[in-house]
Amino acid sequence: MKHLHLLIFLLLASLLQACANTSTERTGVDLKKASQLNAELALGYLRQNNLSQAKQKLDKALEQDKSNPLANNTYGLLNIRLDKPDLAEKYLKKSIELSPDNGAFINNLGIFLCGQNRYEEAEKTFFRAATNKFYKTPEYAYDNAGLCALDAAEYPKAEYFFQKALQMRANFAQARLHLAEATYKQLKFYEAAAHLAEYEKLAEPSPASLLWGIYIQQALGNKLGSEQLGLELLQRFPKSKQAATYLKIRSSMD
Repeated sequence: MKHLHLLIFLLLASLLQACANTSTERTGVDLKKASQLNAELALGYLRQNNLSQAKQKLDKALEQDKSNPLANNTYGLLNIRLDKPDLAEKYLKKSIELSPDNGAFINNLGIFLCGQNRYEEAEKTFFRAATNKFYKTPEYAYDNAGLCALDAAEYPKAEYFFQKALQMRANFAQARLHLAEATYKQLKFYEAAAHLAEYEKLAEPSPASLLWGIYIQQALGNKLGSEQLGLELLQRFPKSKQAATYLKIRSSMD
């Protein structure tokens, strides 16, 4: 998976309040609350790449409440990291069954499917997330659909999805940068330059944006512009993988 990085969404769910009078009912509510807390802790550990602690908390969360949507989704994400795709898919899908209106969970499934090169399924899943009326950030699902299309070398389709993301949020900087890549891949270099210029109005230069700027200026025959961007990349982000890529490009041209 070249473009998509695993996006872990923190579900800001309200914890159940223990309001029952009997000890049995109170215990049941407390277990659900404890399960949710453990799932949220596990999500934090997963973000820190502490997989062993994440698994420990998730095992506890699912023991306390096997129908906890967040625990199931996060367990699916953990199994992506552990390279266990069958388990990952099982738990990601189970979380959606438990919480069918959670667009973030659907989006996570789309990312998994794209990573398995199941591009058609991934596209449908991202579209389902993007059109979910309860999903507050549909632009991310469209952007992910575009990134997946880039991975599949379907560049016109990628361009379409990035445009959709920008229709949802005009100042979505990353989608604008991705759109520059998609148009560059179609040899539409002037369009790519224009999209990159729009990106630069929205965000500070990044290693990725500078490297794409180098590629675009080289394609346009602007050697000086390419060299200036290369110098900026080396000065700002000397340890980035994009800087290393640029050095290889420069050495091959010497």
